[in-house]
Amino acid sequence: MLPYMSGQDDQLPDDEIARRMERGIRRFLKTPPQPHGKNPKSPPPKPKERPALRGRAHKDKTQS
Repeated sequence: MLPYMSGQDDQLPDDEIARRMERGIRRFLKTPPQPHGKNPKSPPPKPKERPALRGRAHKDKTQS
């Protein structure tokens, strides 16, 4: 348990709250913006390869 916290009270001293908030704000301001959405590091999708066209398969139809 931290020395400045008592067993019954979970409140931090004001100076500790201010110190933590300042540290968080500094970290927030130093961090570059991160892109959201699709993963920008992933390579673009490869086009699907299609089998060569063989033409239509004609079935013999007999006229009756």
